[in-house]
Amino acid sequence: MIIQAVGLLDDLDKELNNFAMRLREWYGWHFPEMGKIVTENLAYAKVVRLMGLKTKAKETDFSEVGVPEEIASEVKSAAETSMGTEITDEDLGNIKTLSERVIELTEYRASLSEYLKLRMTAIAPNLTYMVGELVADEFGEAPLEYRPDSRSGEGTLQSIEDQEANSQVGSLVQPEACGWRYGLIYHASLVGQSAPALKGKISRVLAAKLSLCCRVDALGDQEFKEYVEKRLASLEAMEYCKSHYAASTLSEPLTLASMVAVYLALVPAAVFLYRGQYIRMQKLLLLLAVTMNLRYLVFGMGPGISWFTNLFDLVNYLFIGDQTNCLEVPTLSNELPENTLLQMYTFHPSWATDFYNHFMGSGSDLSKLCLHAHVIFQTACLVLSFVHIFVARTAALQRSLGRASALCGTVGLTMAVLMGSEDGQKASYGGMWSVYGWYWMAGSSFFLLSKGILAVMRKDIKSHKRWMTRYYVSMWSDFLIFRLMLVVLTPCFSQCRSCALLTCIWLSPAIGLLLGQLVLSRGFVEDHRTWTAGYNKLK
Repeated sequence: MIIQAVGLLDDLDKELNNFAMRLREWYGWHFPEMGKIVTENLAYAKVVRLMGLKTKAKETDFSEVGVPEEIASEVKSAAETSMGTEITDEDLGNIKTLSERVIELTEYRASLSEYLKLRMTAIAPNLTYMVGELVADEFGEAPLEYRPDSRSGEGTLQSIEDQEANSQVGSLVQPEACGWRYGLIYHASLVGQSAPALKGKISRVLAAKLSLCCRVDALGDQEFKEYVEKRLASLEAMEYCKSHYAASTLSEPLTLASMVAVYLALVPAAVFLYRGQYIRMQKLLLLLAVTMNLRYLVFGMGPGISWFTNLFDLVNYLFIGDQTNCLEVPTLSNELPENTLLQMYTFHPSWATDFYNHFMGSGSDLSKLCLHAHVIFQTACLVLSFVHIFVARTAALQRSLGRASALCGTVGLTMAVLMGSEDGQKASYGGMWSVYGWYWMAGSSFFLLSKGILAVMRKDIKSHKRWMTRYYVSMWSDFLIFRLMLVVLTPCFSQCRSCALLTCIWLSPAIGLLLGQLVLSRGFVEDHRTWTAGYNKLK
């Protein structure tokens, strides 16, 4: 019964299209302008039956057949200036008879479609709900060996062919090459409404759900269609992480060059470290640190943060696949599109976006002041400490540099503590765990600095040198090793928003303490008249 009803429905669709087109062409000799005004076939047939001759358009009430007022006014206006020919009453009678047939067939088709829907809902409710009664019945009309049942897999459902489509393709497509493009599932509305590039994925998802539908008697609480619609919306809204990663979108070549230069500068630094040329290594790294931090003062806070963000993007994007959906990666965010200097990077680490938002959006003026003070004083502390330890020769100069570096370090660390105290509400930072981590990082540096100050106040110069050496190494760990670890670990934690940052916050101070002890154990600081005596042999 259902197969016959579907066959009749297909025949009605074909005949209705033929009758409707014939009606438009026939009546178009008399009133050709109305064809472009009334586009729906049923409404066109009702207007012809009600109005008759175009000369009666002005006195006809088109609201009786459900025609909107604006369309009715257009019909009346066009009838006054129509260029169509006159027709006889006999011509009009035949045209009205054809319009009545179109109306009757349309109404009968609607009742037949409702009958088919009820029958299919009773017999195959799952397939009907997913793809509609027409497509579901076409599955039932498939050859017996391919007809879906409770044992059918998604591959079988996806490969059931549409004989009409295959006959149109002809010999251009090999039989084994006929996939979803020429299968019955291609007629499903969920596949039809998707973009051409997504039809294959959606047909596969739909076939999997149809396979499940064949295994249950009713949908119950399993909303298969809603899942497919949600999946389609996700695919259509997908923005691939590398969709803008192309040379043609490079807006700032000098900016990219400066970022590449930073990473290239680490190569000779590593060579100096390997050869034991520690002084040269520190000079190079110190120049790099000063240059990077000066961007906050020269270009402003926003561009400075954006530059650092892109510095991480440069490495992070190397570990992102070409077909990765950025919206499904928890550690990526595009809430602030302006958080970039390179337009080819549209997604950034979520912690970097929150950092930018805090200081450029919701952050207070005090937070911005703390960031500027931290950058200035910590950079000055690094420079002064280097000169204090490796350059100064006179005791007076060493005392002055030591006091200045201690003052800068105290101010810089205090600003860092104030900024870190505001990170408790940031999920990408790890909440209060990040706050405790910042306290641990600043506290370890404060401890080393205070021990060095207390030692020099006791005139214990040997202990003072050792504690200040630990403090100097700890500063480098908090600045350089912290950022290098963050560059490496950010791509490793793609599903945990705060894991990379928390790991770096908690580990970098410990690494600094260990490296400081390693420096001392290697005999780099000796009890000589000049502090740099132990280093002179390493130049």
